[in-house]
Amino acid sequence: MNTQPTISRSTISPSTLSMHPFAILLLASIVSLSACSLPHHPNPSESTRLLGKLVLRETVHVPPEAATLRFQRGRITAFNAVQEYEPFCIFELDTVSAEAQQVLPEAFVVTRISRTLETFSGMPVPMFTRVGLFDRDDGPSHIYAKTTLHLQPTAQRVRGLTCMKNVAGQPTDWASHLTLQEMRSAWG
Repeated sequence: MNTQPTISRSTISPSTLSMHPFAILLLASIVSLSACSLPHHPNPSESTRLLGKLVLRETVHVPPEAATLRFQRGRITAFNAVQEYEPFCIFELDTVSAEAQQVLPEAFVVTRISRTLETFSGMPVPMFTRVGLFDRDDGPSHIYAKTTLHLQPTAQRVRGLTCMKNVAGQPTDWASHLTLQEMRSAWG
C-alpha cells in the first residue's frame, strides 16, 4: 500500500466565494479595525525611545493668564491671527499663571501620539458627517484633524504639542492628519 500523502489541486469557483452580505461586512470591519492597532511596547523606555523628541531651540514666553502658544509657518502667531485652514501647532504648558511663563530650550521626549477629529468645541465629529450622509452645509463648519504629541513631564511642566488644521469643506483632505513635514513647517 502506498502510505504517502497525496496532494490534490482544487479550484476556486465564484460560487465557492459567495457569502452573505452581512458576513462580508463583518469580515471587512474586522480587517479594517485590525489595521488600526498600534504596536504594544511593554517597556515604557522602549516606546519613548521609538517615538522621538520634540526640540525647542529657543526660549519662548507664554503670556500671563495663558498656558499655550500658537505656532504657524515656523514662528509664534497671535491667538486670533492663526490661519486655520493651514497647518498650525499649539504648544501647551500644564498650568495657567498670572505671570508670564518662560520655557527654555530643551529636547522633550514624546511618550504618546494621538490623532483625533474634533469640532470647534472640542467634541468628536458626528459619524453621519464623517461618512458624508449630509452636505457640508448640514455639518460642523470647523472640523480639526489633530495630532497630539504627549510629552514626558519635565521641570518646565510642558504638556504637549498639538498640530492641526481645519479640514471642513475640503473633501480631498477630509480625514487627513498633518504629515510630519507639515508639522515641522508649522512648528519651525
